[in-house]
Amino acid sequence: LFGGDQGVSAADPEAARAVRLQAQVIREFARMEQVKTACGDATSVEHAIATRAFHRIEAIVQELGVDAEIVPMACQAAEILMMMRQEDEVPSDFQDYSLVTLVGVAAHLMHQPLGEGAGLELLAAKYGHDVKALDQVFWHILTKLAYYRELTLRIDQLVAKGMLDPAALAAAAAAGPDAEDNLPSDAKAAAGHPSDT
Repeated sequence: LFGGDQGVSAADPEAARAVRLQAQVIREFARMEQVKTACGDATSVEHAIATRAFHRIEAIVQELGVDAEIVPMACQAAEILMMMRQEDEVPSDFQDYSLVTLVGVAAHLMHQPLGEGAGLELLAAKYGHDVKALDQVFWHILTKLAYYRELTLRIDQLVAKGMLDPAALAAAAAAGPDAEDNLPSDAKAAAGHPSDT
């Protein structure tokens, strides 16, 4: 998975830390890719959740009479939130206030704000939600999106530096939660996992 000959010495804590970071990035990437794949599988729970979210988001955008291009942006953000859920979190439908806020976030990111305070007051009044709750969710979503962007940029940088092999990265994504089983023994050791040998 890791580019080059990167045996990690116990006497080189900096190298061990770098490999631990890489292993963490790979594990997180693989888990998110597994959810992304599930969203595209018509037989999966994730696909059903994403479909229901899409229909609700589409309805909200139509009711607000705003640019229809907000729909795919909000749906993409919803998919990212699904991809970034906690490992032990069971997939479940979005709460309505989350979907309403996702529309507000998408409008904000597309520079089409819905009014004062990113349109949250309008959304709260129209859909019967607490504006403070929407504000908290709004910033939570933006934080998650920023973290996702940071993670993808970090992966691109590691690949560009030859520290990750793109082919092995794709294999790890296909392996999903078992991605770490495919790591080299030195990476497993640095990540705190015993070698299989």
